[in-house]
Amino acid sequence: MSTPPAARPLRVLVLGASGFVGGAVVRALLERGHAVEAWSRRPRTFPAGVVARTADLLHPASFAAHCGPWDALVHLAAHAVPNVAWDERMQRENVEVTRHALAHLAATSPSARCVLGSSAAVYAPSSAPRAEDAPLGPRGLYAASKLEAEDVARSFEGELDVAVARLFNQIGPEMPAGLALSDLCAALARGDDPVRMRGADSARDYLDVRDGARALALLCEARGGGTWNVASGVPRRLSAVAAELTARLGTGQRVEFAAGAAPDVVLGAPEKLARALDWRPRIPFERTLDDLAGWIRRLSTQRAPHDPA
Repeated sequence: MSTPPAARPLRVLVLGASGFVGGAVVRALLERGHAVEAWSRRPRTFPAGVVARTADLLHPASFAAHCGPWDALVHLAAHAVPNVAWDERMQRENVEVTRHALAHLAATSPSARCVLGSSAAVYAPSSAPRAEDAPLGPRGLYAASKLEAEDVARSFEGELDVAVARLFNQIGPEMPAGLALSDLCAALARGDDPVRMRGADSARDYLDVRDGARALALLCEARGGGTWNVASGVPRRLSAVAAELTARLGTGQRVEFAAGAAPDVVLGAPEKLARALDWRPRIPFERTLDDLAGWIRRLSTQRAPHDPA
């Protein structure tokens, strides 16, 4: 489905542009006709037309000369995988890069739109769908860093037009390692049988990253602050996703979950985005599964031993 251009082209700065979600956001902004500047810590290749710059957000001197001005910022630069071994340094860095980035934006582009990529992990545990006003209760350093970064962003209200986007499980090929679904895909590509998952058979709100990126692009074009869930609103158990993938692969691999681990539900309520911005997921989940199966096949081919010459 083609994407219509935005009513007014914007100059948008994307931080964390080389990441899984950041790369999808760059493409979504280009599709809507915006001019994109992409920052990453190391030189990266981006689509044609993107202005690429290197910047280390922990060190403001590294980007002091990059002055825009910009109409909008999408801030996704962070340690972003909750299941890795977190420490207080990573938590502190997530907060520091947010403070440095928004201070620079406020100084160079007063009143610019700022879309902060946060996480559903900031919500308190519940089996009910989480709306934006659901109780907060971050568990672990990753979630705590996201909530602290939200507080930093809101401290710039008045200088910037701040919107906080709480992302639920964004999925697709090239997902970072360390997530339950990406680890499942890697195990299927290796040919593990059974695949032994470290956690329980929990239900998650999986959203194709392209739909999530389109939501962030629309938030760049909007005005008005607040918090916004970026979610599908549909719970899916990991075992059901695994069954769909193995059926597509035709491998018959079994998937086992950790004994004694209690499954939970993380589900978002996306109605606010639908009402305000007419956003809804466009990509059928079956297409996302097809794309993931293709990615697994590519991973399997890459890992296969080469025949001797």
